[in-house]
Amino acid sequence: MYVCVCNGITDRQLRSYIEEHRACSLSELKSEMGIGNRCGRCESCAVQYLECAGDAARERSALA
Repeated sequence: MYVCVCNGITDRQLRSYIEEHRACSLSELKSEMGIGNRCGRCESCAVQYLECAGDAARERSALA
C-alpha cells in the first residue's frame, strides 16, 4: 500500500526504513525519505508507523 503517493513510498519501504535506521521522528522521515514534503497527507500515517515501531521496541526490551 502506498503511504506517500506524492513520493511513491510504500508501507513496506517506510517500515523497513524505520527498523533499519531506528528512526524515531517525523522530521527524520521528512528529511531522509521525503515523507510529508509535498501535500502532507501521509504525515499522520507515518507517525502511526513510528509509534508502532516504538511500542514494539519497548516490548522487546521489556522481555529481555
